[in-house]
Amino acid sequence: MPRTLTFDYEAPYERRPWGSGVQYQPEVIAEFRVGGGRPWISPAILDTGAPWCCIPRTVAQRLGVDIASCPTRPTIGIEGRADAMPYARMRVTVLGLEQECDVLLIAADLFLIGREPFFSAFQFAFHQESDPDRNRILYRRKQ
Repeated sequence: MPRTLTFDYEAPYERRPWGSGVQYQPEVIAEFRVGGGRPWISPAILDTGAPWCCIPRTVAQRLGVDIASCPTRPTIGIEGRADAMPYARMRVTVLGLEQECDVLLIAADLFLIGREPFFSAFQFAFHQESDPDRNRILYRRKQ
């Protein structure tokens, strides 16, 4: 039986320089915090293919994380290679919702919001148009 979803909020994709052109990314503003320390606030890509949130290792170090003492988790990235990635427990705030979760510490200068734990708290839709300036993220908190 067909079902209609109504979304409470929408936001445009962010237009970012990419090589000699531009790339449109579904981004949200995210806040990362370790313990009671100061937050790091950054745009982060909503990544349906990422199981966990990810931040650059350099940022984790600035937040006070000792990467050498972090546990690791086996991960498989888009290259298909399995790597042991360090992770740290952090408080992450996305779209007004704060969650405590494991955050992978990656070598790339990239912030990702993965499926755990935020995709279980929100319903997202990615509205794509032939004109990328009209692309939108649609979202609402789950009831």
